[in-house]
Amino acid sequence: METDLRAEKPLLVTGGKAKTAETADELRVCSNGVSSREPRRLEEWNRSREWGDSEGIAPISSKLDWGTISRLRLEQRKPGDFAELMKSMPTKRTSKWIVVTSIAAPTDDVKRLASYADWTLVVVGDTKTPADWSLPDVHYLSIETQEAMGFDSVLRLPTRSYTRKNAGYLYAIANGAQWIYDTDDDNKPFGKGLDQFEYARDRMRGLRFTTLEWPNGTIQESLFNPYRHFGRPDMWPRGFPLEHIKKHDHHDGAYRLCRVQRPSAVQQGIVQKDPDVDAIFRLLHAEPAAGLDETFSEFAPPVILAPGTYAPWNSQNTLFARSAFFGLVLPTTVAFRVTDIWRSYFTQALLHTAGETVSFVPVNAIQKRNAHSYLKDFDDEIDVYDKTGEIVAFIDKWECKEDTMDKCTIELAGHFAEKGFWGNEDAQLVVHWVLDLQKIGYTFPAVRRGARNEYTIGDDKDLRRNCRRVHVSFSNDLPVNKSMPAEKRAAAKINNFGDLKEADYGGLSEDEIRRQTEASDECTYHFLTIFPVNKSMPAEKRAAAKINNFGD
Repeated sequence: METDLRAEKPLLVTGGKAKTAETADELRVCSNGVSSREPRRLEEWNRSREWGDSEGIAPISSKLDWGTISRLRLEQRKPGDFAELMKSMPTKRTSKWIVVTSIAAPTDDVKRLASYADWTLVVVGDTKTPADWSLPDVHYLSIETQEAMGFDSVLRLPTRSYTRKNAGYLYAIANGAQWIYDTDDDNKPFGKGLDQFEYARDRMRGLRFTTLEWPNGTIQESLFNPYRHFGRPDMWPRGFPLEHIKKHDHHDGAYRLCRVQRPSAVQQGIVQKDPDVDAIFRLLHAEPAAGLDETFSEFAPPVILAPGTYAPWNSQNTLFARSAFFGLVLPTTVAFRVTDIWRSYFTQALLHTAGETVSFVPVNAIQKRNAHSYLKDFDDEIDVYDKTGEIVAFIDKWECKEDTMDKCTIELAGHFAEKGFWGNEDAQLVVHWVLDLQKIGYTFPAVRRGARNEYTIGDDKDLRRNCRRVHVSFSNDLPVNKSMPAEKRAAAKINNFGDLKEADYGGLSEDEIRRQTEASDECTYHFLTIFPVNKSMPAEKRAAAKINNFGD
């Protein structure tokens, strides 16, 4: 039996709790002034119905059924809508998906992304996208197609907005994606490209960045600057709290080297040439016509950020594992230059609640940005400069009071609205995003308390401990003699290196090497194991990296 929803009052969410809007004026405030779609949104709100109770979000659970979902939906839809839609879409559907949004005809970079045999590309259109957009094996989603998919959260997306990407994420998840590469139509994989990411989901070895004195450490000690790690301490990414830049460093002993650790659920790749920095850095350093031309260390390895440490990451060169798909949603009530940064901090807090992490990998993409107004970027980034530090301080103290991740996601979205980080409309969006994920069978990760205490360094005298403290720093490999090619510099370092014990480990297994090194000094152990992980480097460069970065 169908229910008439037109007389029901719209829902507001504040601090994770539900209440109803009493007037159209109150509703217009919640819609955050999207005037071009306000009449339609008011109509949608009037079709919505009240849910929940005054104490919280009781109907939301990790095992939603169709009856519960339909009771909370904005409008009734036929369950077969999406399946019917897929009959007209390309048949190529792999476990790895790429999501971009575009208002241009297929670019060379988009065509390159479409050519990857193991990846399926979905392109999300907008009102300015050419009506005849088409590319073989590419899933193109026009506005009409997006609205026909049957996802209520998609109906809440404004047009002419980067956040239309949310429709592409849901589309890929509904088609069984296990990995989603989030990028843009002007981003070009470089070097190892997408193979630079780590696809193992059980265990890996490598560097880990953590806080020294949690829970008594400072926010500054919890911040990680990926550009500093990759040899550029003079740079900072868009979204790094400005008030901490001047005195920030990766304090001594914050790194760990772990033999076994869980791979990250989100991986951000570093971008060469014109990386993602804020307008302040561009105004100071970029050429008006040519933009930036920046490079990073070829020798710095990937690094995992432990729960309780934070760094901004974007939507331009980022890989999501399925366990992190719930954090893909982009907020709509903030500026274009803010939306992916707010998502990164929002998602990090939730990932830490699930015991998951974020990592940064070496350069694997290159971007050449079009000349544009950096002052306009500055205006769009005001919230980034003004509120990022406040957000980090809040999420560092926040602990979810719920027992499932779907509830935690909605709770945190409500707090973000309550504190003014984004509008109430985004708290609403997250509610329906969660319901859409449940509808297509997505399983949220479990809540895992105490994740900050994982992978401790143990007793320094125990040579068999999993993680040990390491002291590392990396430069951008800018030599005094810049005329000497990098390969010759590497060979020179190898030939002139004589401070370490000579040892021939050719043909020995890892266990045999460990037995020999444990009988020797700890420095030799570090030399053998600390820098094996930058997949983009030839063996000679890796050897040079070990020598160049081997320290005290």
